[in-house]
Amino acid sequence: MTAFSCQDISLYELACHCQSPPTPLQLSPATLKSAMASLIDVLVDQELAATLWVKLPQAPVWQEDLDRYRNRLGETANLCVFTPVATPPMMPDDEATTTVTIILDPDSHLKREYFLLAITEALSVLILAHQPRSVRLPGEEFSEPQLFTTTPTNLASQRRHPLLGFITCNPIVIREVLVGLQQAIACSPAPPNPPAPSSHWDAFFAQQRPQEPDPSLISLLFTRQTQRQEEVWRQLVSNRKQAETVEHLQRQHENAQSEIRLKDELLHMVGQELRTPLTNMKTALTLLDSPNLKVAQRQRYMDLLRTACDRQTALINSVLDLLQLEHDASQETQPLHLSEIVPGIVSTYQPLAQERGIGLFYTVPDTLPTISGLSTWIRQIVIHLLHNSLKYTPAGGQVWVQASQQGDTLVLEVRDTGIGIPPDEHRHIFEPFYRLRQEQPHSEVEGAGLGLTIVHHLVQRSNGAISVKSQPGEGTTFRVHLPITAPAVVS
Repeated sequence: MTAFSCQDISLYELACHCQSPPTPLQLSPATLKSAMASLIDVLVDQELAATLWVKLPQAPVWQEDLDRYRNRLGETANLCVFTPVATPPMMPDDEATTTVTIILDPDSHLKREYFLLAITEALSVLILAHQPRSVRLPGEEFSEPQLFTTTPTNLASQRRHPLLGFITCNPIVIREVLVGLQQAIACSPAPPNPPAPSSHWDAFFAQQRPQEPDPSLISLLFTRQTQRQEEVWRQLVSNRKQAETVEHLQRQHENAQSEIRLKDELLHMVGQELRTPLTNMKTALTLLDSPNLKVAQRQRYMDLLRTACDRQTALINSVLDLLQLEHDASQETQPLHLSEIVPGIVSTYQPLAQERGIGLFYTVPDTLPTISGLSTWIRQIVIHLLHNSLKYTPAGGQVWVQASQQGDTLVLEVRDTGIGIPPDEHRHIFEPFYRLRQEQPHSEVEGAGLGLTIVHHLVQRSNGAISVKSQPGEGTTFRVHLPITAPAVVS
């Protein structure tokens, strides 16, 4: 055998620095395996007896194409398999197959490279991929990427570990790589299995004479590679669709679980809220049975009973409104004009506002464009916001309901001069049964604490947004932004 000094040699670097070097490309493991499978396809289809120089990842998915070639052309094939492990992989028990296993030196650059070199009389092809040192894990000399030990289904979708490589039929490049392979054998820490004398290897390498390839075989190789890549692409698309379906189902499951959890919490809170009016009613009824009640006491207990009944009625109605939201969600939305909804609601509340000494005004131009939703949704939004403003506005105050266009949205604004909301409570006001800690002007109309919760749900169902601006003693402004569905009418 020709004498070589055992220095660290990279087949990739040898190829890149020879005369007429190939152009390296960044390859995925899926592309590398597809290229190797395409080459085996051509060798098997054309029944080309070849000498194969091979170094592949250890996973079975990478060995299947090589096994396919052994099973078809093993009697005429020469296989030289390079491996970085002390225990070589299991080979088929076929005495007719000439397979030589070479254990690599622990410091060999070939540990970072994968290749399939096929040499025949009509076609010589080198497929080589190099794992750059930049992907080496900290504190490790070399780590075979996890994606090389994966399943065929997942192989096409993994991209995390870059490879640099090429496919070439250039005899000059192949001869340079053969020199590197001969040196790797000379530097092997153990004799090849089965062992061979040096003269045998000298003669064997002398017979490796890559020639210019047959153009028809190159065309066939390109065709097979295109077919393989198309299969990889279809698998990627299929995997992506499956992943999107799984993700969609997962989101649906999470949303369903969230809705169930919220309904459970709401049911629990409803039960807690029902206790107070029921307890008050029971207490009032017990006290009313006393034979020594004075007229003023009896009136006070009757008022307590009436207030508890009103509160329970408001709570039940609010819960029914929330349940109605689930029913309305299945209905088709329609284009709506705020000018056909708001004035009627405001006029309904005018007597109550006058009774409490509150000025109630509205401004809703007829020329505003339409929004998309259900009339019942918009009515509930206006009713609850208006009711909330009247409840927290003292006598002598004012409440305004206004609508205007801002860009591609309509802004429904309900503004009052009421007691206001402390900034630290803004984030809680849409929570079920939340009430302001400060005293409200009209305690006798205390609601169920679900009005703003219903408003928030309805605004979200309408693809809108709601905001609040308020300070204690300065009043409160609620702004509901609703998307426009039709252009404004020009008068």
